[in-house]
Amino acid sequence: MGVLVTIVLPTRNRAGLLPEAIESVRAQTFGDWELIVVDDASDDETTAVVEGFARLDGRVRLLRNPKNLHIAASLNAGFQRAEGDLWTWTSDDNRLRPPMLERLVPECQRADLAYSAMALIDGEGHVTGGKAALPPRLLLLENVVGASFLYRAAAARRIGGYDPSWRLVEDWDHWIRLASQGRLVAVPEDLYEYRLHEGSLTETRRGEILAKVEALLLHHLPTLRRPHSAAARLHLASYAWQRGARGASRRLGLASLLHGGLGFRGALADSLLGSGWSRRRRGG
Repeated sequence: MGVLVTIVLPTRNRAGLLPEAIESVRAQTFGDWELIVVDDASDDETTAVVEGFARLDGRVRLLRNPKNLHIAASLNAGFQRAEGDLWTWTSDDNRLRPPMLERLVPECQRADLAYSAMALIDGEGHVTGGKAALPPRLLLLENVVGASFLYRAAAARRIGGYDPSWRLVEDWDHWIRLASQGRLVAVPEDLYEYRLHEGSLTETRRGEILAKVEALLLHHLPTLRRPHSAAARLHLASYAWQRGARGASRRLGLASLLHGGLGFRGALADSLLGSGWSRRRRGG
């Protein structure tokens, strides 16, 4: 029996952009997938758009929330109905590149979660930049998983669903919990198009997201193992520095050095203790 991939797409009032997202799923070179579109109580033409695709392609299914539940609860509702062995989700304003699933499915044979590099696009769909697939050890330094990923359903069931209390960073919390019990692998290919525009959460709620990230790091810090504990402390050190708490920043940075495992120990030591410190310590 082959592998089935479940894709959940939560959406609300994006009937204009939604067809692009759905068509990018239908264009996958890997054909064994199901798409569950969760309409989060839209009051535009979203339901009609999805129903049209469902008539056209039996792999597309519609689930409609009776009220606005937001992303985490919508994802949980969608995955409760998932039949796939591997799971992913996408946003209504983004696009999967055609080989995304074909490339990531084999990677999930050796990891619980595989993620890839991705392109950044503007409101008109033009590529404006890119985001590399950074190593898993940096997960607490930034959300290296990004928006292009695939993970095992069994691993997701072990850690539980997306936590609505971490709204705006619910995906990052999910990856941190998954990394605590499983293995992540980075794929260097660009397999996804992530849209940055005036209406995206990344642009409209940046300050609120940063505050949530800091709270998330503090929440997970007591239970983290190396190298994630070092990455979390280094990330928190940067927030303390931005607030002017230079002493706290240095203490967190030095604690990051002691926990180790990030792979740039010398550069970090030099930034905290002065240029050339690591070379002098080695006797160079």
